[in-house]
Amino acid sequence: MLDRKLGVKISNKLLSNVTKKQIKLEIGRYIEEDPLIDNILKIWIINANERQIYERSVELDEYPGISVQLTLVPPKFFSDVIRGEINVPFWQVATVVRSLNLAHPVYDPNFFIEQHMDAVKNIKWSDELIEEKKQVTELLLQKAEKYGFDEDMLADGFMWAIKAAEEAICIPLMKKGLFGLSSPILLLDTLRQETDLYNFYLQLLGV
Repeated sequence: MLDRKLGVKISNKLLSNVTKKQIKLEIGRYIEEDPLIDNILKIWIINANERQIYERSVELDEYPGISVQLTLVPPKFFSDVIRGEINVPFWQVATVVRSLNLAHPVYDPNFFIEQHMDAVKNIKWSDELIEEKKQVTELLLQKAEKYGFDEDMLADGFMWAIKAAEEAICIPLMKKGLFGLSSPILLLDTLRQETDLYNFYLQLLGV
């Protein structure tokens, strides 16, 4: 794992490449400290001026061997997950919960990050939201069947099935409150390697 002081130093170095307008509208900034990764530094900047996610990888000559990922995101990206908004996709829930569990705030003048870090530790999903996830998954599976299903990553049916899987994974995890540090990510990786994906999705729906 990267030294925290080094991470802050690299974070400040990268900010010199961000426009003054973006810095002015910055709500908060944190470093994602992942104990499983020792050569990737993830820097998140929550920016009032952003309407969508802006992500780039940066290689710094001063720090060879360290891959830096800089992500600018709107506050809504985090707030929607905390509020349990119905239409928030699985990948966003998994990303936000995992990231905030690993967060080390670097700049947080209005305690936006701190409040969201506290909230995500006690996050609860309503029965209505879980049921909605189930319905979305079933619709996605129907699309997968419609377009044909095989294991060609370029096939439309397969891609719809992957989207269905991402929602289906939510169901048992939401019921048990198990959105932790890495469980959703590892489950998705396992799922994508399954040979009988379609039946696996149906099993998830029945959990």
